[in-house]
Amino acid sequence: MKLWVLPTLGRIRLVKTPNLAGIWNGQITSSFDQDAPKYDATIHIIQTWTHMSIKMATAVSESKSLVATVAVGDAAGPLLSYEYLNEPKANAASTMHIHRGTARMTLTSDGNELAGEYYTGRDRQTFGLLHFVRVREKDDTDPPSG
Repeated sequence: MKLWVLPTLGRIRLVKTPNLAGIWNGQITSSFDQDAPKYDATIHIIQTWTHMSIKMATAVSESKSLVATVAVGDAAGPLLSYEYLNEPKANAASTMHIHRGTARMTLTSDGNELAGEYYTGRDRQTFGLLHFVRVREKDDTDPPSG
């Protein structure tokens, strides 16, 4: 049994780390195309007490986290921050290459939305906004998708 995810422990502030495990649907805006249009994306988060893995998929690329952390104690709410490696799909623009990037998103007080921003490494040099809503909690024993 995963004691750290029990709601009672969170309410009495014994465990401050939120459980982000699940499937999140949302949108991305990118400076590459002057912030329009928004791209649909899905994030799969697998989280245990000692491990976190984040996979994001869009119509043109997929990314996987290389390192991730949840910082608690900020007045705005818990902050999910991670570095990722993005791999374009065959239908991506020819200017899109494999690249690294960083994403930072704050969890809303109800625990069901993540919003923030990302930026990419020197090859792409793009940045943008991220907004996701949790559509399903996912147990860390669920097999990874993708």
